[in-house]
Amino acid sequence: MAGGLSKAYGLPGLRIGWVVMLAQLGVTIGRGVLWVLMHVGFLVGGFLLRQMEFDADRYEARFGGSDTFARTTRKLQMLTGAWQLANAQMMEHLDERRLVEDLPGLVQLNARTIPPETVAAMEQGIDASRTGWFDSHPCDRDRLAAAEKLASPGIFRLERPARELLADFAAQSKATTWDLYLATFGPQVPREALVPAMAPVSGVMMMWVSTPAAHSPSTRPSATPARSPAPSPRPTARESSIAI
Repeated sequence: MAGGLSKAYGLPGLRIGWVVMLAQLGVTIGRGVLWVLMHVGFLVGGFLLRQMEFDADRYEARFGGSDTFARTTRKLQMLTGAWQLANAQMMEHLDERRLVEDLPGLVQLNARTIPPETVAAMEQGIDASRTGWFDSHPCDRDRLAAAEKLASPGIFRLERPARELLADFAAQSKATTWDLYLATFGPQVPREALVPAMAPVSGVMMMWVSTPAAHSPSTRPSATPARSPAPSPRPTARESSIAI
């Protein structure tokens, strides 16, 4: 049999074929091993990053209290939605070459006009969130559970808005907004394009819309533009150490 193969293909060619096949097998096995090691690295890295986040949360909860940590985490969800709504409002007016002069003020206004049903959808999104194996950050539900388990009363209490940390919060907000526009659009942005924060709302009201996709555990709340005759009534402000 060996003699027949040697005569048909030649002994050197047969040996080269076996070497090529073994090399291909080695490459395939090596790729598989590297793929496994890569995902093991992702798992370990994600786990360590999540532990770092939990460690930072413990410092926050021990400093301000577990209850303040819970209010802060939930309020950040609302501010995220208000920021997305502000972006949608600005996009609506870009064709008119109009830009809000106080972007933090617009976010604040949006946060104060979130309808109760949207707030409820955000709360459900937090409660239904799940942490994935490869996530670098734990979900809000796990972070809230860890802070609640800590049950820390905190060592610092001050029921005053964070804006008081700045001598003139409104002026600083406008200056920061202008710096953002210069960095995004360049120095050709005219000052005449700036309008008060109420202008985007009074011109075309961006209505909050609660959808399953917008408040799923893996996404942040989003806003959809729609026309509305008037903004929603302002809800009662909750006490919080990061009140805006």
